[in-house]
Amino acid sequence: MSSVAAKRILGGIAWVGAMLLTAPAWSQDRYLPPAAIPSSPSALPFQSGLSSKDYLRLMAEANEARGISAFPSPQAPPVQLASAPIPPAETMPSPTSPVPSSSLPVSPSENLPLPTSVHPFVQNGEIRAAEEAVVSASPSTMGGAAIADRSALARGNSPKLSVGYDTLWMRRAGDAGTSWSTGGGLGEFGEDRASQFRVGWYSNPMERYEFVSLGSLVWRRADEHVGPVDSVLLPSMSEPAWHESFQQSLQHQQSHTARLRSYALNKRWITDDLGNYFIGLQVIDYDEEYRLQTIDVDGAGAFGLSTNNLLAGLQGGLELWHPLSQRLSVGGQGILGLYGNFADGDWRVDVANAGGLVRSDRRFQTAASFGLDAKARYQLTSRLHAYGSYRWWYLAGMATVDDQTVGPLASDTPFAMSTDAGFLLQGAVIGLEIVF
Repeated sequence: MSSVAAKRILGGIAWVGAMLLTAPAWSQDRYLPPAAIPSSPSALPFQSGLSSKDYLRLMAEANEARGISAFPSPQAPPVQLASAPIPPAETMPSPTSPVPSSSLPVSPSENLPLPTSVHPFVQNGEIRAAEEAVVSASPSTMGGAAIADRSALARGNSPKLSVGYDTLWMRRAGDAGTSWSTGGGLGEFGEDRASQFRVGWYSNPMERYEFVSLGSLVWRRADEHVGPVDSVLLPSMSEPAWHESFQQSLQHQQSHTARLRSYALNKRWITDDLGNYFIGLQVIDYDEEYRLQTIDVDGAGAFGLSTNNLLAGLQGGLELWHPLSQRLSVGGQGILGLYGNFADGDWRVDVANAGGLVRSDRRFQTAASFGLDAKARYQLTSRLHAYGSYRWWYLAGMATVDDQTVGPLASDTPFAMSTDAGFLLQGAVIGLEIVF
């Protein structure tokens, strides 16, 4: 009897010790990682001297605890439940309470949905919300949102429209000796001021379509000679009175006027702030008019000569910049144009009390232009900059007054207009450009 009682006492002590040692597996298996729970029966601290009945009972309880704590399977991502509230003591399952068979995995390699019986204190909605939060906070989603935000920001900061205004002071060189009077030449043309407007539309940050309009540049020169003074016009045997009206005159008044207007539609490729190039269509309208007026007691006469050039064709250019500081840059631009010149001209004579005549001609000529700009630019803001340049612009294949030959003052005299002249325009340009 004493041995039986001793065995029962030792068995009870062993049972209590086993329960104390395995208690964390029952009360904290829902809050501890699976690695913290014993994974094999050999890890349980059973003592020798237990009866077989007690040993089998403790093994069954340990297996039940291991079945709960071993779930979820390694393939399924663990759900973090550290913030879940600790249930009251009365709701804690007892170590001897059976675990539903539906909550145990069929096979360790199968990915089964998470049963609610494993997490009795977390509702399905909370699990689903946690999973959605994890998915929404994934790096790929966050990266896509960041990229979308950057794309939207880039679209908001991309230029859409540019507007520029330039003021030009251009000098028309050449033809200083144009005159049909022996009283002397007309001297230099001088310079004139005009405005240029530029409107650009950006199809993307690297490409821009722009319209450029150059207002009228008008050069005038005039002179007056007191007689007696003659003209260099040739006499005619058929109409001698016309020639006599320009000879031995009391006074000669002569004038020469030139006008230029230009329009262009370009596409510009903006590689970066240091360089860009463009190509486009350009129309140039240039005309000249010369007039000689005589005053005499015997009668007055007038002689006029005019030419007109309408150039239409292609132009292209390259612009390069070199920064001197964060705001100031210097650079240059080269421009080349090739056009078809639809030219026409006429000369006419009008003599008081005698009549008049008109002779005209038309020609088509290939023309070209060559331009070079030395530039400087100052960045006022990220959207506004001011600039200045000195420009040389040469036009070739033109019909000018000075290059024409006028025959005898007779109605049957032919007129063969010349279109092989050229002249240089040069001067300063200042302007502002703003980008929206």
